[in-house]
Amino acid sequence: MKCKMIQGSPRVLPASEVDIHALVELFNDAFSRYYVELKVTAESLSTLVYREDIDTASSCVALLGELPVGVAFLAVRGQRGYICGMGVRQDHQGKGIGDLLMRAVLHNASTLNLRDVTLEVVDANFRAIRLYRKFGFVRFRDVGVFLCERNRSVAPPEGVRIGAVGVRSVAGLSRAFNEMLPAWQNQVESILKFPARLGALVAHADGQALGYVVYGMAGGNLMVVDFAASGRLSPERRRHAASALLDQAWQRVQPPKGRAFNIPLGGYQEQAMQDCGYELTLRLQEMVLCLE
Repeated sequence: MKCKMIQGSPRVLPASEVDIHALVELFNDAFSRYYVELKVTAESLSTLVYREDIDTASSCVALLGELPVGVAFLAVRGQRGYICGMGVRQDHQGKGIGDLLMRAVLHNASTLNLRDVTLEVVDANFRAIRLYRKFGFVRFRDVGVFLCERNRSVAPPEGVRIGAVGVRSVAGLSRAFNEMLPAWQNQVESILKFPARLGALVAHADGQALGYVVYGMAGGNLMVVDFAASGRLSPERRRHAASALLDQAWQRVQPPKGRAFNIPLGGYQEQAMQDCGYELTLRLQEMVLCLE
């Protein structure tokens, strides 16, 4: 699939036609002043492409001469699309390259007959938010990055048992317990492709699953990948079950720190993070563009 060409603009090519090492150098330059540290290698970028279902033939790279100056990665799952990273080289920002890339990648999304395209953007990144709004993206929820340096223990609710299960066992629970899909990177499709070994815990009471947490280790620290509790529970019990699951993940690995990315804000999941001593360090907007 060829990306849409726009006259008078830099050339736009599919990412599949650009050398992986050139993409790595471009990505690291584009995100060198980002709100959180983002740096990739050829290996980690290839892993990202695999894990997040990035369609490199439908993703776009802008070139000035032979120099890659911007990239927009489009991930695809069924009829759902996701902008899995869009960045412009530092020296070329503010020159319309982001606009060019968005037009090109959304053209490809329409060609693929996608139902919608989502993305995340840091809440303070006003320039990017203006660009996305220009193309019709609307904010539909906020998510956050959390850090815990001292865990606060939370005992399970009365009558609730928490035990280890295989990660694949939580796939059905994720679909059942989340009123809205988790952020793209935390969805089942990504979890099952994680290169690191992940653990999973499930809370049960009276033979029924009440909640789950998926976690692993990254850089010696606990990484909470996803967690949820059943909507059949009362709000307080739902929060309590989620908090106890987070605590049990910590107790199993005894890390110096814990981190969690793209956790929904404003509900029981944020409250559970706070119960266990996690602090919000970065707020992001999730935005969606409906194509149908």
